[in-house]
Amino acid sequence: MFKKFFISVIMLTICLAVALPTVTQAADIKVVIDSKALVFTDQKPFIDSNSRTMVPVRAPMEAIGCTVDWDADKRQAIITKGDTTAVFTINSKTYTVNGQNKTMDTQAVIVNSRTAFPIRFAAEAMGATVGWDAATYSVIITTGPASTDEFIMGDKKLRYEGEKKDDVFHGKGSLYLGTEKIYEGEFVKGLIEGQGKLYADGQVKYEGMFKDNQALGKGILYSKAGKKMFDGTITENDGENYKGNGLLFNDQEEPAYLGDIIVKNGVLEFADTGKILYPTGEVLYDGELKDGMPAGNGTYYDPEGKVLMSN
Repeated sequence: MFKKFFISVIMLTICLAVALPTVTQAADIKVVIDSKALVFTDQKPFIDSNSRTMVPVRAPMEAIGCTVDWDADKRQAIITKGDTTAVFTINSKTYTVNGQNKTMDTQAVIVNSRTAFPIRFAAEAMGATVGWDAATYSVIITTGPASTDEFIMGDKKLRYEGEKKDDVFHGKGSLYLGTEKIYEGEFVKGLIEGQGKLYADGQVKYEGMFKDNQALGKGILYSKAGKKMFDGTITENDGENYKGNGLLFNDQEEPAYLGDIIVKNGVLEFADTGKILYPTGEVLYDGELKDGMPAGNGTYYDPEGKVLMSN
């Protein structure tokens, strides 16, 4: 059902890197457990120099039903749930699960008198599923069984989270490819339809209208740098190529062109006629084009709209 949709994602993406941890955007990182955001009152989560999300140990582990103890002599956090016990030692990359040694690529640390550790290893040791939503800087932890709304498309495992009607995707929801969100928005009777957003590499690549699993209608395309690239209407979309009409922007997000566009195999093509704009949005040239440049009959204007030359 979603084959053409995922081709569209690809096409749109084409068109369009013993020490205290390094802290990155600590205040912005969220931890969501079974759809409920966890509140940290003192030490906030952070990303360490190994790109691992570090979280104060007690609050999230107790939220997923664990008990947490601290062995001050051994400098160890001991986490237990049912018959599973995980032990994390400060400044060590080795931890144990039921006595079996395991290795992680970072280490538990003490920050502001709080034990912080890589949340993924601890939560997964307790049977939880851990994902990362780069768009919202959120760790997503699910403690229940695997979602029944997982399905395979080609060689990709996809997951749906959201509203349903008569056991069909209907209402607001999200699609995930692995742990990364690739779509968020509206569904109608199992199809992507209505207002929504496409994501790639944690960034919004398209936001606007969809119909029959395709980006179709009024919308905005963003470049890989996250800058606005196109603002207009996609009029045709077969999942591989599409046509539209609207504004194209330069790298500084200044308007550069107004008219029809065609994208074939990831290559942008301009219509035979259109308008080239000043960075402020006024029309510089209106007429015939070749490869997006003036060619043939057309009219040039100054920024005030006065005709400079016509041929």
